[in-house]
Amino acid sequence: MDFLIRKGAAAFFVTLIGSLIGAWFVYDFDGNVSGESLLTWTFGLSLYIGAVVFLYGTLASGLIELLHHRVRTLPSLVFILIHGLFGALSVLVVDSWSFGLIAFLFAVVYAAIDRLIFLRKMKRKMVAVICAVPLVLILVSVAGLELASPPEPAFEAEDAVERATSGQGTRTADFPNHIGTETGEEEGLVFERTTSVEKLGEETYLVTFTEEWSDDYDSGK
Repeated sequence: MDFLIRKGAAAFFVTLIGSLIGAWFVYDFDGNVSGESLLTWTFGLSLYIGAVVFLYGTLASGLIELLHHRVRTLPSLVFILIHGLFGALSVLVVDSWSFGLIAFLFAVVYAAIDRLIFLRKMKRKMVAVICAVPLVLILVSVAGLELASPPEPAFEAEDAVERATSGQGTRTADFPNHIGTETGEEEGLVFERTTSVEKLGEETYLVTFTEEWSDDYDSGK
């Protein structure tokens, strides 16, 4: 059980920290600055990073620990560096030395946390802190971006009309894309098309399209 807790805590830390760092690297600061976007990227990356760390990382770490117990003189630093080498083996799958370096560093962090918990005799408070650190960093990052984000403009009646008339090839596209009336003539029919808006609630609008037509013999609406 201690083995699983140690490996799980180390994998949890590396997965979330790695996902957060990756999310910051792919984040578009020139575009929509929002904590929600950063959180979405972090969660998405954690699915992929977590699968690798929890499966491959835990298996590799277990094998290294088995070697460590067989060779009693194996120093902790060597134990940690061997983890790094296993992480660097990712270059065999992903042809990128920069990716291999990142995997090496993450593997070293994984092993360092594992050894730290082991040497402290599995103190629950330490395990809780290690698991809480990445969660706090994610919350701080998301909250900071949300506070720094400019407020979204209010959804006005004109926005509702623009959205309602934006469909290409639809019947509503023939009506004015603004609040008002337009007249015209098609195949001998004189028509009058009106776009009107009624506010139903906070940023909620009812857009109504009205068409009246007439010719030399008849008229309709």
